[in-house]
Amino acid sequence: MKLTLLITCLLVITTATAQLTKDSLINRMGIQACKAMEGKDLSKLNKSNAQQEIGLLLLPVFSNNATEIAAVYGGNLMDQAVMQKVGTDIAMNLISNCPKFMEFSMAMAGNNGGKQDEVDANTTLKGTLVSVVAGDIATMNVKNSKGVVQKLYVLTQFEDDDNVIANPKKYLNKKIVVTFNNMEVYNATTKKYKSIKVLEAISLD
Repeated sequence: MKLTLLITCLLVITTATAQLTKDSLINRMGIQACKAMEGKDLSKLNKSNAQQEIGLLLLPVFSNNATEIAAVYGGNLMDQAVMQKVGTDIAMNLISNCPKFMEFSMAMAGNNGGKQDEVDANTTLKGTLVSVVAGDIATMNVKNSKGVVQKLYVLTQFEDDDNVIANPKKYLNKKIVVTFNNMEVYNATTKKYKSIKVLEAISLD
């Protein structure tokens, strides 16, 4: 009887872990991370202390989900490549779903120590839309005249956004002009800031 019960419990745990997807794991960790930030005054952070403070806030989130991270990403918390991937995914989730983290990221992007080339407002890019990847955070890949593919993140609403993401035939494989802003986001794993392109507008060229 005890053996049967033990086997049943193991099967339930195995099935639950197998059914856990990356999106659901990152969503759960994002909620936990956002909640951990609620009681903190992030406005007092700057680039000299933000890395350590944000890292300390997220450390319990990583530890509490260590088993699930290993199951979904195929590696443990000691694997730097896995940790970098998880950290990037959580940062992208927080930018979309955690207002406090988004406000913090925008503040960090604006406070770039006078390096104007790090944040360019309303930058335009001409090229061909080669793909649209839907998900918790949609992305668009645009190939410029030199054949270089640029990834743009959809974090805010823009004109015709529903059609572009759900039914991109109007723009796919056609010449387009996109307007975007550069945003610095914090990667808790590498403890560095990463610049991403945030789409603001899109139109046919």
